[in-house]
Amino acid sequence: MANQGQGTDRALDGLTAAAKTAASAEGAKKGLPPVHLWNPPFCGDLDMRIANDGTWFYLGTPIGRPALVRLFSTILKREGDKHFLVTPVEKVGIRVDDAPFMAVEMQKDGEDSRRVLRFRTNVDDWVTCDAAHRLRFEQARDGGLTPYLHVRADLWAKVTRALYYDLVDMGEERMVDGQPMFGVEIGRRILRHGRCGAGEGRALNKPVLKTESVAAGAAEFFARSRERLGFDVPPGLYDPNIIPASGDPGTDKMLEIIAREQPVRPAAVLIAVVDHPDPTILLTQRSAHLNDHAGQIAFPGGKIDATDTSPLDAALREAEEEVGLSRDFVEPIGYLDLYGTGFGFRILPTVARVRPGFQLTINHSEVDDAFEVPLSFLMNPANHQVHSKEFRGMERSYYAMPFAERYIWGATAGMLRVLYERIYSS
Repeated sequence: MANQGQGTDRALDGLTAAAKTAASAEGAKKGLPPVHLWNPPFCGDLDMRIANDGTWFYLGTPIGRPALVRLFSTILKREGDKHFLVTPVEKVGIRVDDAPFMAVEMQKDGEDSRRVLRFRTNVDDWVTCDAAHRLRFEQARDGGLTPYLHVRADLWAKVTRALYYDLVDMGEERMVDGQPMFGVEIGRRILRHGRCGAGEGRALNKPVLKTESVAAGAAEFFARSRERLGFDVPPGLYDPNIIPASGDPGTDKMLEIIAREQPVRPAAVLIAVVDHPDPTILLTQRSAHLNDHAGQIAFPGGKIDATDTSPLDAALREAEEEVGLSRDFVEPIGYLDLYGTGFGFRILPTVARVRPGFQLTINHSEVDDAFEVPLSFLMNPANHQVHSKEFRGMERSYYAMPFAERYIWGATAGMLRVLYERIYSS
């Protein structure tokens, strides 16, 4: 093992020396090494990795020398989906978890048609957003969008979340080809559908706080809920042959596939409506380290355990475990319709009135935050956006309800839409 480690270290030393030589050769020109012109033999993969946050690792240990990281970044090359470090004499493969660079700072000059955006990467390169250095947006794990900036030669920088919100703040809605579209104007171009240019890719969804309200006062909401809801457990919670209807044909097909491939996973959540004069709904943001749905907005809830006496008991237990919501403050009203998800969960939501005055204790192993959103906002159909994406060749639709900096989407938004339909539209 010692010999192997020494050999690996020698390989890294040789790569470092070659990179320095290449950098010195280009130093007088103040440019980057012409890696696109080099075609050396492939010498295997190096145990080097660029993590999601832009940290470089060698043999599992972070590279603590910024100058060395900067040096290696200058000889980085992408071929297809693979990344390499290339010198005139060798090419070695490395692993990139997401994007090789991070855009960590943004400068804005001018306004509207004269606006110019410049981004600084984590290796201190400055890149101006233009036709050759465009922005694209990809769906993030939390359901929002992650921007990426083209740095050079198909190498991209992931834009930090803070800078993403700065971009959103600069945006405005305009009519494009007869359709309302949100975008950012940069140098006479409209950044729309996630790109600086002709409009390819995904739409940029602006978090909005709309002021329209519906008749969602506490007394009326609770009266309607008691009239329409009960505690009969639907058989589809446990029977895989019963597919919960979603109202979207693509999603229904997806649920049929899931039911054939994996067992039903019964779950329960608590739709906790806090009885303020202007009522609110209690939501959580799941912990960023979780394997499933990390960082997403959710109701308190989870899988129904064998020790739970009912779905209601499971929802109350999970609310206590996740955010410390005491049952003493909760008045259950009834079950909402059964809701199926693409991960095989059959979720039975419990709607409940929550008396104000409770104290929460956040369990950070499960959630990062708990917060309240006005019921009037969530029950206003003007705030119910419909998005779509492909699943196994089928297009499936889902709801999204962006609120300020919170992106409420997927199953959570879907159940809120069901709540609106059961309580207000019927």
